Formats: sequence, structure tokens, C-alpha cells
Amino acid sequence: MSPLDEPHGIFFLSHVFSPLFLVYETGSPLLALFFVGLWELYEYIYHLVSEDYGALYLWESGIETAWNVWGLDVGGGLAGVLLAMSLQYLSGEFDVRRTFLPTPQGKWWVRFWRYVIAGALISVLSAIGWECIEALPDWCVDGYHAFPWGAPFVLAIFVVYAWWIRLPKLFYVLLVILSAPVFVPVTKGNEPPPASFIQFILAAGLSVFAFAGCLVHRRASPKYDLISSAGVRPAYKIRRIRY
Repeated sequence: MSPLDEPHGIFFLSHVFSPLFLVYETGSPLLALFFVGLWELYEYIYHLVSEDYGALYLWESGIETAWNVWGLDVGGGLAGVLLAMSLQYLSGEFDVRRTFLPTPQGKWWVRFWRYVIAGALISVLSAIGWECIEALPDWCVDGYHAFPWGAPFVLAIFVVYAWWIRLPKLFYVLLVILSAPVFVPVTKGNEPPPASFIQFILAAGLSVFAFAGCLVHRRASPKYDLISSAGVRPAYKIRRIRY
């Protein structure tokens, strides 16, 4: 199956923003990427044993394609991590002293439970997109739902979560850009390219462009040369500077 043959689902948003949130909750991009891989392993083993994806996906039984796993899930996770670091750097208004790594805010158990609860809700609601699902047969008309009913609730959770952990305002612009393709109508005989394909192009382009731009700006800044000439690794020097 090619990327253009993927279902008209809304899961890609969670594959980008869940790792992005995790970077802000833990301060560790590597840990976020580790959990992306761990989750894919869990999904594979669970489907192998149960022949569906469980309650978090409303018991959908269809197997994920290689593109879905490596392109949308893993690729989306990598894009989310790059976007998280870029947002953190850009929130310093191009101040080279700002680190790429956010400092987690709040008690660990609050961060843990809000991430787990929000993630579970997003997973369940993301299953209710344009494509008909086995759990809701009465909502199905000619192979599709009349609307991606889960999308508004998923977006509401993203907004509340971003507000709660105080993400930069640029996040909301990013959310609008990446979520817009989800609302392109899909009916039998009128099937545009799947939203996930367009979102992948947008997320990959924006994440690589933003992160590369931040690296170039940081390296080109006179303050970077000043810190480097002092013989101190910039990442650690930057994190200790107080404003």
C-alpha cells in the first residue's frame, strides 16, 4: 500500500504531538524517541497476540502497513521531537542563550498522570475519523462517517494540554496548520489524498526547516562563538544562565 492509499484517519496528529508533549514533560528528546519505538513494539506484539489493537484503538483489527509504522508513526514522532526543540529555542525570541531542551514544570506525578490520561483519550478519539470503524457500525454511510467526530475533541485536548504545560504560542499556529487537512470532506466517489500524507509532508518540512534554521542561527551568533571560545560546551553553559 502506498502513502496515498492510507485510510482517511486522524492518528497522525497524535504521532506528532504526543512526542512533542513528552519532550516538554521530561526535558529529554531521546526519552521521547525511545517511547515512540517502545509504543510501536507494544502495538506489534498486542496485534500479534489479540489480532486487534485493543481498547485504545476501539478494537480495530486491520494491520498497519510499513509506511504507517515507519513513515507516519516513527517519522511523525521524530518530527514532533524536532518541533519541540525548535519551539523551545524560538520561544527565546532568537536569543542564542536559550537551550533547545525545555525544563519540565510541576511535580513528576502530575506530569505522568496528565500525559497518560490525555494520551489514552486522544488514542480512543483519534480512532473516530472519516473511515468507518467496527465499533460504530451505525455511524457508517457508504464506507465513511459524515464527519471526523473525534477530531474536535482531540484538538480540544491538545489546546488544553498545551495551555497547561505553557507551550509557546507558536504551538497553536502549528496545530492549526497540521490539523487543517483532517477537515477536508471525504465521501464515496470524492476521496482526496489522505490527510496523513499531506500532514506528513507539512510536519517533515516544517520540523527539518525549523530545526536546521535554529541550528544555523545559534551557530552564526557572536554569543555562540563567545561561549565556545571559553572552552565550555554551549548546551550546558546555556542551561545555567538565568534571566
